[in-house]
Amino acid sequence: MSNSDFESIPRLRRVIYTTYGNFPTSGLAAGDLAYATDRLVFYRWNSAAWQNVTVHVSAGLFANRPAVATLPNGSQYFSTDTNVFYQVIGGAWASVSSAGVWTIIETVTPSNVSTISFATFTAYDMIKIIISLSFDTGATSDHTIQLRLNNDAGNNYSYREVDNTTIATIAAASSLVLGESERRINANTRYGISGEVILQGKAVDTAAACRISVIGGVCGLYPRKKMINGDYTTNSNITELNILSSTNFDGNISLLGLNF
Repeated sequence: MSNSDFESIPRLRRVIYTTYGNFPTSGLAAGDLAYATDRLVFYRWNSAAWQNVTVHVSAGLFANRPAVATLPNGSQYFSTDTNVFYQVIGGAWASVSSAGVWTIIETVTPSNVSTISFATFTAYDMIKIIISLSFDTGATSDHTIQLRLNNDAGNNYSYREVDNTTIATIAAASSLVLGESERRINANTRYGISGEVILQGKAVDTAAACRISVIGGVCGLYPRKKMINGDYTTNSNITELNILSSTNFDGNISLLGLNF
């Protein structure tokens, strides 16, 4: 074999696999490679510094997003509990999806219970509750659906309700009464309450009017009362909802969140 059989002999590159803080800065040649096990990012030595050739990509709980200061721009993270996609832009995490779109936080199918709780979810700008419930056929009293925020049973709620054609204002209440339906008329009929409720999910001025609105009314087959709008007079983010009934119920409840 003659020397003319070889056009070039490529240099073997050094490849490093360790945390970013342990990357060497001497004894290197341009083109050497390193993978940061803590950042999940691949780097290339340019004779003076390590430059990223990939970005961080991962998913998990919102609270577990990696520290943005350690990641290159363009890094991506999907929050599995809020269903929001984030990207590092200008050295900060920024949401790049779900803005202005309702995201399902949780859907439950209660059976023969009188209380349902949605506990410890991430605060959203807006929250929507969709209710479709039927009640115990053996009930001897009217069916009432109530809402509490952040498991607060104090007298921190006020609302307006309509009873047929009469509108009343309820102040200093321990919950919001979303709707009320008459009890069963016969043993073979199950009556229910259905509707939507929209409320501001993040802390607002407690003097702001109509923090909570009932869209189209929460009503039943034989309705008695339904809430029009109301306020929660505690200035805090909403991260828990409690739905209570005067009688046991079955059905479906969906909780959705929206960020602007």
